[in-house]
Amino acid sequence: MLKISAIPACIENYIWLFHSEDTDQVWVLDPGDAGLVKTWLKENRKELAGILVTHHHWDHTDGVQELLSANPTMPVYGAGNSPLPYTSNLLFEGDKVDIGWLEFEVLELPGHTQNHIVYLATPADAAPMLFSGDVLFSAGCGRLKDGTAEQLHDSLQRLKKLPSNTQLYCGHE
Repeated sequence: MLKISAIPACIENYIWLFHSEDTDQVWVLDPGDAGLVKTWLKENRKELAGILVTHHHWDHTDGVQELLSANPTMPVYGAGNSPLPYTSNLLFEGDKVDIGWLEFEVLELPGHTQNHIVYLATPADAAPMLFSGDVLFSAGCGRLKDGTAEQLHDSLQRLKKLPSNTQLYCGHE
């Protein structure tokens, strides 16, 4: 059975973890703080299998290199059009990421940043789930950093087309 856990981190953002009762493997999304992730893994007797990144900002990526130090060959998925130095798997619009018990489709949704991606899961037995990074916050949309208002508007219009029962897992608040 799929489980999704949130670790509240700095400046009201979330680190998301995907795990299953059937395995000790965990995937993490936007690990801005390696210490918080390591503590969660130890307390829950789990092992980190891979990392997903939505965009390059420090509060979503600062923990990546420290987590990789324990396992340098662990996969790190991120935006292909602006890869971070440790990204091993470059993602573009429509790509799929299968973490074993959940599959994501990648959507390129710029606006907050030029090269922002999100992860959409559409399991057969549950409502769709969108892990939006900073495109959406629980209280609105992400601020413009190096993206444009037009890009963010277009991205939000695309999100409006998702099924109405889509569960939102935002990066902040």
